[in-house]
Amino acid sequence: MFLTLQWIEKFYQIYQRRGFVILREKNIQFTPKLFLATLLRIYKISLWEWIERKYFIDLTAEERELTKKGFSYLEAQDLFSLEFSQWFRDNLLCRDYTQERYIALAFEFHQLKEQLKKQIQIPLLDVLKKLCMEIEEKLEEKSEIPNYQVKRLQRIYRFFKRVEEFLPSKSEDLVKRAEALLIKLNGEELMGVEPFLKERKVELEKVFEREVEKLIELCRG
Repeated sequence: MFLTLQWIEKFYQIYQRRGFVILREKNIQFTPKLFLATLLRIYKISLWEWIERKYFIDLTAEERELTKKGFSYLEAQDLFSLEFSQWFRDNLLCRDYTQERYIALAFEFHQLKEQLKKQIQIPLLDVLKKLCMEIEEKLEEKSEIPNYQVKRLQRIYRFFKRVEEFLPSKSEDLVKRAEALLIKLNGEELMGVEPFLKERKVELEKVFEREVEKLIELCRG
């Protein structure tokens, strides 16, 4: 259900098969516990601290020191963040999801650390802005609008519509601009405001917590 957990599981399975992972020509080779901990650092500080207290209290003194100051550990975090942000963006741009799934994706986005959120958000908003400008120009000229542009506009809009409902930001105006364009294009039934978002958030938090625990226990055997 959650993309972050799918991604973590995929990379941990690669590590289990090889004993290492190569990213951007860098060889990442830690102990199993430390490798899993590095993957889980994609999450925001409060979530990571909960995971650390519950599952990584048994890190050795050397491993713990590495998580705080070790260059190789910090470099691995950066590499995993770059890899994950690209993968997450590609999923949003290339796949269609149900309205329920977009709510889950937006919730999950807000569980990520701030730097990683920006690595996902900024490029996608740049694409959204460019699409809006190009489509507005084509509408003015009454020229044909390629279907792939409309699909991309829909996908990015649907994601950020839910992201903004969870936590409004300066991107709200751009999301509304995209919404107005989609109404002009095909009068499609757009995503209304989720009426029970607070209740859904509580529900998603419980499910997400269980799934995180299940994945960690599976990886740690």
